[in-house]
Amino acid sequence: MLIENIAGASGSIGAATAAPHGNTWLLVFDTHAVNPSLMPSLPFDSKRDLVPVYLIGKAPNLLATSPEKPFKTFADVIEAAKKAPDTITYGTIGIGSLGHLTMVRLAAAAGVKLVHVPYKGGGPAVADAIGGHIELVIGSAALGAPHVKAGKLRPVLQTGTERLPALTDTQTTAEAGFPGLESYAWWGVFAPKGTAQPIIDQFAGDLRAVLKDEKVVSQLVEGQQMTFQSCTPGGSDFVGTIGH
Repeated sequence: MLIENIAGASGSIGAATAAPHGNTWLLVFDTHAVNPSLMPSLPFDSKRDLVPVYLIGKAPNLLATSPEKPFKTFADVIEAAKKAPDTITYGTIGIGSLGHLTMVRLAAAAGVKLVHVPYKGGGPAVADAIGGHIELVIGSAALGAPHVKAGKLRPVLQTGTERLPALTDTQTTAEAGFPGLESYAWWGVFAPKGTAQPIIDQFAGDLRAVLKDEKVVSQLVEGQQMTFQSCTPGGSDFVGTIGH
């Protein structure tokens, strides 16, 4: 298997469809669900040209800050934002990303105004948060948890319904006073439309088997803070889950 990482335009360049010969597969994450709404000129139609194969897993987003900043909870962020509107900055992987949309919803629900600082990827956003150049950074728990463990970031809020094992001291959005407001990064596999169904079924079955390997499970759960979904279009509400 050859892995080709194609960056650009929130992953939409890499998502351009290939011939349905069963040799090319697409691994995407949550921005795939947002791109059609933000980029009406996409050279493909996600629903028409791609077939969902397997939803691997999901992880909540994590809002974090530098230990040098005063914020210990999201209530602290709200208090500071109310005292000084349009001054509290937060970094994301880009405009329209899940982190951006999550913060827009949180700010609206809290009745505050925050300043969005989009970056070209999670690495630069985290680096600026660690350096204190922005007040906050939001991204998948996979992005922030390693830096929390290293003591370089302080967790403020996680956006799942339950606390992650690696973040047992960090409030969820519901615990912070925003029940029903949750967001998850997710990872899924697609195939070009027209790919033979027996080939799709075989690939999904092989992927399911790989994801039972203890080393793979450990890497994804501990490294990516992932909760496995292990669902196929025929076995569960794939589209409903990835659009959550």
